[in-house]
Amino acid sequence: MTQTLKTTERLGVVDALRGFALLAIVLLHNLEHYNLFLPLDYTLPAWLQTIDKYAWDTMFFLFAGKAYATFSLLFGFSFYIQFHNAEKRGTDFRGRFAWRMCLLFLFAQKYYIQGIARTKLIVQKRSQGAEFHTKGNTSCPDHFEA
Repeated sequence: MTQTLKTTERLGVVDALRGFALLAIVLLHNLEHYNLFLPLDYTLPAWLQTIDKYAWDTMFFLFAGKAYATFSLLFGFSFYIQFHNAEKRGTDFRGRFAWRMCLLFLFAQKYYIQGIARTKLIVQKRSQGAEFHTKGNTSCPDHFEA
């Protein structure tokens, strides 16, 4: 009894989980980077700031870690599937794996350098007397006021 490998065979559950993890990551990034900003002279009442902080922390507790962990797990699982399928076909997967790891490394370096540039910009703007403001989120100070 021989087992044949279908080229179009997909694992629907893995694709669905990957989609949900990506959706959660995109939504979290939208909250972090594209939230609404209030004018500097506008302050929320203390009770509303408390509710905002707890809602923010709860959202990230429930979704952030789980989304990143699920996506990372499925990333590794996808490599296992590719390795296993290449093994069944009798081809060597090491070259493709090394190439994908190189691409992943280059993407990581690109975003690392962008983060350093952003941090230098923030320090430079602060030293010039600019203030940044966000609605409860200090992790992404994009908007400056001179």
